[in-house]
Amino acid sequence: MDDMVHSIDTLRWICGGEVVKIDSFTKRVQVADINFISATLHFDNGSTGYLINSWTSGRRIFSVELHSLNICAEAEHEGKGFIFADGDTRGIEYDAREYIGSNELYVYAGFQAKNREFIDGVKSGTQPQSNFSDAIKTMEVAEKILAQSLLSE
Repeated sequence: MDDMVHSIDTLRWICGGEVVKIDSFTKRVQVADINFISATLHFDNGSTGYLINSWTSGRRIFSVELHSLNICAEAEHEGKGFIFADGDTRGIEYDAREYIGSNELYVYAGFQAKNREFIDGVKSGTQPQSNFSDAIKTMEVAEKILAQSLLSE
């Protein structure tokens, strides 16, 4: 229920639509708490997202892959990304630091922009894209994954 919700949020944002089915698997690797989670999220728009969260190594790596016909992208939260299209195996590299023009994590990782969006929404009385009703949808997915885990035991 901690870092996994960020993965669910990201997957929901990438895939769009609403989650209509969840197939998940969890396990405890040499600890009492669940530290490995995998799930397939099926969306009402036909998208499918695969989630893998593992805390078994002691290192956290947050990365995403996006795949569609003749194109895919790889990105990670530390700022690097690649686009591969039409069979190209070298890809085009993108660096969020260069694109944004800052070496500050809170800027190139999007935290500053997300905070600004929230503050502006409060000031203007408008709903920001990131809001509690949307957060509930993510928490419902997390709760269902946890419930499937508990039921499988």
